Amino acid sequence: MLKDINNWNKIPVDTYKTILEEAKVRYNELLSQSENITGKVIQTILAVSAIVAWFTKYLSENKFQYRLVIAVVFVIFTISIYYRLVSILYPRKTVLRGTSPSEALGNEVDLAGDIDEDKYSETEKTLVYYYHQVYRYNRRINTLRSLYNIRARNYKINLVLCLILFFYIILVVLFTGL
Repeated sequence: MLKDINNWNKIPVDTYKTILEEAKVRYNELLSQSENITGKVIQTILAVSAIVAWFTKYLSENKFQYRLVIAVVFVIFTISIYYRLVSILYPRKTVLRGTSPSEALGNEVDLAGDIDEDKYSETEKTLVYYYHQVYRYNRRINTLRSLYNIRARNYKINLVLCLILFFYIILVVLFTGL
């Protein structure tokens, strides 16, 4: 990888350090956003559970026409919402924090043979290390961003489904009499 980039060794170490620090900040921000979605999903599950419990009690206590059809639609819709919400939580795909030794030494970009050769000075070896770390963080950030976008989209879809469920319950209650 590094051989394809011209003048990678001309960038000062301090610049690499700055870029790496900014990459770490962005990476941690994306992890925090992902954890935020997890918290929102858990809150949504709790809210849906409360509504489900109330509506189940309402259906069991009141006798009205088409109660079985209403209950079946309610159960199917509720199961699909729970399934979609839980699928956002498990298995939660993420990128691990930290660096394994093999990643730190550059095996991912085929540096293992190059870094040990005498053709690189100590400064160039340091540059190779920092370049590799910047490369890895960039790849991790891109992966996390795509995972976050998928989870956020699924969460928004679930919010719409929850609103539909809520309006369904309101309509049922209004037309069957509270």
